[in-house]
Amino acid sequence: VIPFYLKEKETIVCNGDDVLAFENNVKWDIKMIKGIGGIGAGGLTNVNLTGPGWCAITAHFDPVLLTVSKGNPVFTDPANTVAWSNTLKPKLKLDLALKWIVG
Repeated sequence: VIPFYLKEKETIVCNGDDVLAFENNVKWDIKMIKGIGGIGAGGLTNVNLTGPGWCAITAHFDPVLLTVSKGNPVFTDPANTVAWSNTLKPKLKLDLALKWIVG
């Protein structure tokens, strides 16, 4: 479990399956993931949480915090990405090889 505090008007986007709890003063909004890629990425919904207030999300192991800067994109496994800043605009890239399909 990862507890964190969101400042006033600070927003984080979380995979809907990973939101555990948040205080009642935290604003929330559920967004449906569009396209088959979103479904394959581990869920059907994302949840925007906006502070102020305490929140808690879940992760299977210790989380890794990656710093993103302009011109230096970060690539992650969508099924293992738990949360990100609302200022980021994730894009799904499928890289399928025939070997993966055939076995």
